[in-house]
Amino acid sequence: GIGTFGTMVLVAADVTLRMFGGGVPGTLYIVGYYLMIMVAFLPLARVEGSDGMISVDVFFAGVAPGGQRAIGLFVALLSTLIYAAVAYASWFEAAHKFGTGAYIQTIEYNLPIWPAYFFVPVSFGLAALVSLLRAIQIVGGAPAPGQRRALPAAVRDELGEEDIAAGGTGGGER
Repeated sequence: GIGTFGTMVLVAADVTLRMFGGGVPGTLYIVGYYLMIMVAFLPLARVEGSDGMISVDVFFAGVAPGGQRAIGLFVALLSTLIYAAVAYASWFEAAHKFGTGAYIQTIEYNLPIWPAYFFVPVSFGLAALVSLLRAIQIVGGAPAPGQRRALPAAVRDELGEEDIAAGGTGGGER
């Protein structure tokens, strides 16, 4: 999103201006210390929320729907704990960098880098919230992540969301 677009615009502007003897001062540092961190970490919550994380569907498909929900709940709670732990630990590093006013010296100016350290705890904190919401939804009866995907296509087409969440076998009127 924003980090990728920002990198593209900044690098294109730098290359274009270099053809005329100029350039954007500190492009390498801005891309390396800000934009790449954004690209790497900010989408974490969105990927978690869209069920885009790596999964092993071949094993998941062989488990009964109730077991799939139990596995989904366990994974959501474990993910919440891990994301929250990383957010918590990285917050202290970010706060330390903020407190010291961390910066890097470029040829042209001093570039503050402490704001970039907050991308990590914010990203992992948001991912923890998304995982926690998923766990709450599963407890409330929603299908586990991947539960619909793990079913064979013919079964997915025949069953509705309510049947899948309930572990039913379909057969309802359409």
